[in-house]
Amino acid sequence: IVVFGSDDAESVRGTTGSDGIVVLEVVPGELTIEPQPVEGLLGIASAVTVTVVEGQSLAVTVEYDTGIR
Repeated sequence: IVVFGSDDAESVRGTTGSDGIVVLEVVPGELTIEPQPVEGLLGIASAVTVTVVEGQSLAVTVEYDTGIR
C-alpha cells in the first residue's frame, strides 16, 4: 500500500501482514491510498481517497478483483 498526500508526494508505504492488515501513521489531510500489485493476482484494487483529521483512526478496506468469474 502506498499513501500519497494532497501534494501527490509519497507520504508512507506499508505491506500487509499474513492477516491482510497494515497499520500506518499518516499526517492529517486528504490522502490517496494506492494498492500495489500482488504476486499471483491479475488486477489491482482501485485507489481510495480519504480525509484524515488529526487524532483520528481510520479503517479502509481495499478489495482486489481476481478477475475469475
